[in-house]
Amino acid sequence: RATITWGESPGAFVREYQAEYAPQGTLQWVALPRTAATTQDVEDIDPGTYLFRVKAVNALGVSSPYTSEVVRAI
Repeated sequence: RATITWGESPGAFVREYQAEYAPQGTLQWVALPRTAATTQDVEDIDPGTYLFRVKAVNALGVSSPYTSEVVRAI
């Protein structure tokens, strides 16, 4: 299991967040379910090094750019 945590968006109309992860070197992103929380668990993830990113989505479905990817070894 990996736990992803991010800071709350300063946007006044942010409704939820979209987090994704990819094994380093593949860039095959796996989308996690959208959430209103600022933390999310990734279940059944294999040990390795991953890239994680997140974006904010407002009430109209418009999203911010993704954050810069962060590499983490698990």
